Amino acid sequence: MASAPSSAIEGNYALHMKTSASTDYAEAQGSNINVTFLADKTYSLKVSVFVVSEGVGDPFSITFGMSSLPYANYNFGVRFTGSSSSPSNQVLFGNFGTGPVNWKLGTWYDLEFRLLNGSTIFYMNGTQIGSFSNMVLGGTLQGYSLSSSPIGEIYADAITVSEDGYVRYFDGFENGLSNLQVLRSGGATVDTAYFGKGMGLSATVISLVLGICCGELFEATRGSNFRIDGTIENATSLRAVTSAMITVEVSYDRGNSYSLIGSATSDQYGNFSVYWNPSKVGLAVLQAVYSGNCCFLGDIATTNGYISPAISKLSLSLSSSTSLLGFSVGISGFLSGIDSAAISNGIVLLEFTVPAATGWSTLTSATTGPDGNYQTTWLPQATGTFTVRASWAGNGIYEPTSITATLTSISDGSKYIFAVASNATVSSSVYNASAKILSFRIRGLIGENGYADVSLPKEFAVDGALLKVHINGTDTPFQMTQSGDTVRLRIAFIFRNSYDVEIFLAESPGPISSSQPFLLYIIGLAVAVAVAVPSLLKLRSSLRKAPSRDYPGRSALRSVASLLRLSF
Repeated sequence: MASAPSSAIEGNYALHMKTSASTDYAEAQGSNINVTFLADKTYSLKVSVFVVSEGVGDPFSITFGMSSLPYANYNFGVRFTGSSSSPSNQVLFGNFGTGPVNWKLGTWYDLEFRLLNGSTIFYMNGTQIGSFSNMVLGGTLQGYSLSSSPIGEIYADAITVSEDGYVRYFDGFENGLSNLQVLRSGGATVDTAYFGKGMGLSATVISLVLGICCGELFEATRGSNFRIDGTIENATSLRAVTSAMITVEVSYDRGNSYSLIGSATSDQYGNFSVYWNPSKVGLAVLQAVYSGNCCFLGDIATTNGYISPAISKLSLSLSSSTSLLGFSVGISGFLSGIDSAAISNGIVLLEFTVPAATGWSTLTSATTGPDGNYQTTWLPQATGTFTVRASWAGNGIYEPTSITATLTSISDGSKYIFAVASNATVSSSVYNASAKILSFRIRGLIGENGYADVSLPKEFAVDGALLKVHINGTDTPFQMTQSGDTVRLRIAFIFRNSYDVEIFLAESPGPISSSQPFLLYIIGLAVAVAVAVPSLLKLRSSLRKAPSRDYPGRSALRSVASLLRLSF
């Protein structure tokens, strides 16, 4: 007879079974495992046992029971046999194999059946003892039973069933006998023994907490910064496992191979997070792996999902000519993908519609260059309001995308055109020729950023200091650029409601400017002086010879003299 163990294998508790008389019987049965053995997966069935004393017959046995099989001998069993005083003590495993392993009282033995594709290997304390082939693929592991012989005492702990390292079933008896059906007779004892806080190893459970949708599949976007959250807990107490290093991997071939995403350490609540930038489109399997340490067993959690194409972005800019003769609209933009990288060779479809129309009319298509830019020119048949749409169909790696912009153009009544291009709705466009004011109303989605690009003939914007923009009556800053005969104003908005825009134009002089009347006056004065001066000198000479008296023309002479004094 040996002393009781000083600690459990896992956690704080272990199962305890004791019979003191030959009429005593004790058995504990665990059920609801329900693990079906599949091809190309490795299964592990583990139990730890400690024999204190043995009496009549075999001191201890455990059987893992199968269902959905034609023969009961496909169960997996381990039996300690012999007498502790005899050198022939052996461990029997399976139904067709006997291990030449001696055992003794008072020692923990870790027993494991490891199964793969119909072959079974039996390990004892991590050492391979033997192998046999009596597993049938497709069979389901139903449960297990532990029993002690009459006049004997044993401890058992850490019943574990795992698939490819992922724990499918575990009982460390931390919750007492709640997972067991107990059969006993006579004075048999079946209970759990407490060995103190923090003793032994504890099983763990990892959970991946993702954006679940689509039938419990996660969905991420290629190129996105996708956050993977998870938790790790004690499998029995469900308390957080802190400072555990978790490795997260991804498989794009249905779990046949994995590549590393990253690793993280669990916090005080057992939570961990890893960021992932998916690089492929299609099905994906995420796997979180904890390898265990001195106090906790390892675990693996997997979840399936789908990686959708990356988001693409298309820009659209409209620029109008300002001459009624040969009125044209320049269309340009940029197609980009992940991190604003240019997408080349993308065919951008360009369409337009007008108010009250029910559909879109095709303008043309343009192909993006190596820098992702595209451009073309459109010749509208008349002025008015147009909405232009640019769209790209995607390419399997990137999702489709589209964007619209509006262009409103009006004539000054002669040979010029004013145009407003915007990503919002422009209406009520009016040009007041007498006041030289271009006005319109613009409206966009509340909270969105918007713009209005106003194209003016350069003749109406000769002085930037006089050119003014008022929005709802308030003087508003703007950006002004000039290209050829066209001046463009960029007005920025953050939409809260609709805005009334007035542009006070600085028109260039016509055929006669405001300085011309003065110029004509000076020219006329010069001519008058040129004629009057010789006559004045001649008259003055004759007066010196005549007596001083009034004569005809004397007053006129004084008027001319006064005029000359004023002019010079």
